[in-house]
Amino acid sequence: MISKELVWELYGTVAKSLCDQVIRIENLDIHPAIQNKGIFKLLVEKLLDSYSYVLITAVINKKWAESLKSKALETYEEIRGDCFLLDKSFLD
Repeated sequence: MISKELVWELYGTVAKSLCDQVIRIENLDIHPAIQNKGIFKLLVEKLLDSYSYVLITAVINKKWAESLKSKALETYEEIRGDCFLLDKSFLD
C-alpha cells in the first residue's frame, strides 16, 4: 500500500513541475491605441522564453477569441470568457 506521505510528496513534485512550465494571464486588456501592433505576440514570446506554456483566461472579446482559436493548443469556454493554452507554435 502507498503511504499518504509518498502521495503528497509526488503531488508536490508534479504540482511544482507544472507551475514551472505554465504561466497564466487573466483579464488581459490591451489599450485600443496599441492593439494590432504585435504587443500581445511580443508578450507571449517573452513569457515562452521562461515557460513552456502560456494560459490565457477570461477572454471576453469574442473577435479576439476567435482569432486565437486557430493558434491555440487547447481552448475551452468558462462563464467569465474563453480560455486558451499557447506554446511556441503560436509564434509561427
